[in-house]
Parts: sequence; C-alpha cells; structure tokens
Amino acid sequence: MNKKPGYPRFYYNLLSNRKNLHAGSISSRRGNRGMKYASYMVWPVRAAHDPATVFQTGQRACYDEAGQSISCGNARQDGAFCIGRPWPEPRFKAGGRTVYDHLTGLTWSRMADWKETLLTWPDALAQIKAMNLQNVHGYNDWRMPNIKEMESLVDLGRHSPALPREHPFVEVRNFYWSSTTSAYETNYAWTLYLQDGAVGVGYKAKAEFYLWPVRG
Repeated sequence: MNKKPGYPRFYYNLLSNRKNLHAGSISSRRGNRGMKYASYMVWPVRAAHDPATVFQTGQRACYDEAGQSISCGNARQDGAFCIGRPWPEPRFKAGGRTVYDHLTGLTWSRMADWKETLLTWPDALAQIKAMNLQNVHGYNDWRMPNIKEMESLVDLGRHSPALPREHPFVEVRNFYWSSTTSAYETNYAWTLYLQDGAVGVGYKAKAEFYLWPVRG
C-alpha cells in the first residue's frame, strides 16, 4: 500500500496473528498494520448500546509488544474483549461449487481463484461479465466483491490464509481485487491480502491480484 507522508495514524485494538509484533493502525487513507514499538495516536471508543452492529474479528489471543503470547485477563486488547456480532456455527455451508456465508448472507464461489491466474482490474470485471453471460453455476448475478465484503471473510486469529479454520474454499490465494476504487487515487482499487488479512491498494492496469466472485 503506497502511503503518502503527512497522514495522521492511529492505533486500533487489533493484532496481526501472522506477525505478533504488529498491531492494527489506520491513517486518513484507510487501514494498515504497524510495528508495536512505533509511535501512533490513539482514538478511544466505548461500547455502544448494541455492540453487535459490527462483526467480531475472530481474534481470541493476546500478545505483548514483543509478540509473545500473554494472558488476556488484563490485556484490554481485541482478543480480551471479542466485541461484535458472534459468528454463527457453522459459519459456512458448502453447496457443490458455491459456499453460503451464514454471517453475511453472501454466496461465494467455492473456487477462490476463479480464473486461476493474476488479472488486471478491468480483466477481472470482464470475467464477471462472462460468468453472468454463461449462467455459471446456474446464476447470472455474479459480481466482484467490494472491499468490506472481502474483509468479512477474514479471521484475524489466523493467517496464511487468514480465513476461519473450517472454511470449505479451495485454491485460496494471498491477494485479491475488490470492486472498490480508491477515492484518493482512482486508478487504484482496494485489495485484500489473505496472508494476514491486511488491506491495501492495487494499480488497476497491472495483473497482480486474483478474482473471487460473489453474489447476494
């Protein structure tokens, strides 16, 4: 993700499970992750009347600034609070070549690398159009997911990939396009990195990300 200097950054209460030395950070250009010993500002929050308005992250463990596992008892981290809407059990229902997500109501292609190759953003959109013309899996309303929908799959208690433990998907890759354009640089689109669940941006004209179709 190409960060420009001069943007304020804030910590948020989330740890990267792949590298426990990192915690979540956010700038005015969206989320990233940062080293725990670096300097960031803090933006406090308190529980709303309905804390289930956002989903849980999946994180259940706590870590110190050196990345060592610690008790969550007094840690006051994401893994201690587990704030948000609990995930349903089971989370996913596989139906042949598609997977229904009980948390979001979205239906995903079970094949997480639809074209089995890296694509440009325009090529990924063209593949979606072709899928709908061909009525793939009996549906003609496939689309490229937006960045929030991509992030909804992430389990931040896991890595490589950062997906729930019992997920039924096959051919999962490390990086994916979303249909969401960066408002700051409109020749870039938001992307998801499933190695650790981070988000970034990709240059639309470069074939550097995969396509994971969704419907619903």
